[in-house]
Formats: sequence, structure tokens, C-alpha cells
Amino acid sequence: MPRNPTFFAGQYRAVSYAYGIVADVPALEVDNPSGSTSGGTQTLTLAFGTITLQDGTVVSPLNTNAPVIVGTGSNADTVTPSAVSNGTPQVYQSTNFTATTFSHAHGTGDRVASGTVGLQEALNAAAAAGGGLVIVDAAWYAAGGTSTILAAATIPAKVSIWDSSTGAGTVQSVTVPLTLAQIQNAFTTAVPIIPAPGAGNLIDVVDATLNLIFGTNAFTTGGAAQLSYGTGTTYPATATISAAVYTGLAANTIVKVAGVEAASTSSNYLNKPIEYTNATAAFAAGTGCSANLIVNYKVVTGLS
Repeated sequence: MPRNPTFFAGQYRAVSYAYGIVADVPALEVDNPSGSTSGGTQTLTLAFGTITLQDGTVVSPLNTNAPVIVGTGSNADTVTPSAVSNGTPQVYQSTNFTATTFSHAHGTGDRVASGTVGLQEALNAAAAAGGGLVIVDAAWYAAGGTSTILAAATIPAKVSIWDSSTGAGTVQSVTVPLTLAQIQNAFTTAVPIIPAPGAGNLIDVVDATLNLIFGTNAFTTGGAAQLSYGTGTTYPATATISAAVYTGLAANTIVKVAGVEAASTSSNYLNKPIEYTNATAAFAAGTGCSANLIVNYKVVTGLS
């Protein structure tokens, strides 16, 4: 395993992606031969479009969902790119980005750093790999991470955030977006929410809050949904969310359910992931409907 791995077993550490913020991951650099002379909308050319993380991983961090800090001191601007051109990021002066909300002029030599202390970059890296868990820890907060940055993050499908800064055994929270297709097909395809915690460990779900976002039509048919230990509904991690919540949907709706654990052998619960699933039948219709799922949980260790 490389020194200081930035991801392992589907888990990504946000602060490892904090280019221009942490000492070992340098900022990108503006390299406009003609410079830039005004605020407002600017397109900035960079020397190169990649960063190298502490374990040697090469990343192209620019994205239209990832805020950046351009410049330093009183000349610094935090902007979100409206467009990124990054087809050959390791070729000199082939990367540029545009933003529309600059307050200062920027040009050759200005630094470009992560505006989210690596959080959005880690989320994007996890999404590009097919999904995973992004960890924000005490080091992320110490480097400048805040609850405001956390709340504003764009969380891709199949990616979730784990705030481990409060320490093991205390309540942690993860937020996972659910697409229309995921809600409709959860009967046949469970949605990963929290990965398996390791041998001898148990994910103890405290509660779950489902924010259903109404689109055009309510769901039809379908059955009750729940969080479960592993695939299927045999070993519930929460109480069920009635099918009537989905089929009666006429506006954005929030429903909260408590965590549960039915009596069973420990092997059915230890080191098991938490998944969102539907008990009896797939939903239909629901055009435009999606959801955000917020789960509060503890990791209990040393069990057998």
C-alpha cells in the first residue's frame, strides 16, 4: 500500500484532496501570458490541470461543482467554475476555466486552490470510481473545513459523506441522494448507504430521515421501504416507511423512522453494510421524484 493512501476500500479522505490548502499538495497556477485586467467574468489558463496527492495519485480537480480559491490575501476570490476545459490536463497551458463572479483581476502566478478543503474533489473522485464513502475528520476541520462547506457539497449518486470528527462510538451522520430510478427499483436493486464497518463491528442506526422531493406524479404500486443490514429485508436496520408515503406524494415530504434490530445471530449484523431496500414490489410512475436520505448512526466495536 502506498504511503498516506488517499483512498482505501471505497473510502476517500477529504483533506487528502485539499490542493493548495495542505502542505504536501500544491495549488494549481494561473499562467496567462497576457494576464487578466478585470473582475466579473474571467477565463483563466493554467500551467497544468492536474495535482499529485500524497500517495502519488494524479487528479484533475477542476469541475463545475467544485469551488476554487483564486489568488491570495486581499486579492483572493472564491468562485465556482461555470465552464472547464481540461481535455489534456498534463499538457502545458491546455487547461482553462471560466467563472462569472470574480471580484478581482487575476493573471500569471496566481494560485488556484480547493474552495472546499478537498471535500468536493473527494466526492467527485469517489463518483468517478463508481461510488464510495468520503470521510471528513478532525484534520479536515483543522485545515479550514466548516459545517457550511459540508452542507453546500454536491453529493453524487452512490456516494455518501461520513463525518468521523466526533470520534468512534458517537453519533455520526451520512446523507445520500436517491434518484427516481433507485427508489423505483429498490425492490430488485438495493442502494448502498453505509459500507461494512469491519470485523467485529456493528452499525447501530439511530434513525433515518427521508426527504422525498416531488416532481410531477406520485409513485404507484410498490411496497414499504426500509434500511437493512445487507441486501434484502430480513434483517431490518430501521422501521419501515409505508408505501402510502410514496403513493400519496403530492408535495415535498419528510418522514423519519427509528433504528431497529430484530433478534438474530450476530453474524447477520456484524460487519454488514446498511442498504436502502423495498420489501415487496417495485414502484412505478413518480416522474421527477427523488429524495435525500439522512441517516444518524453509531459504530459499535469489539463485538463477537
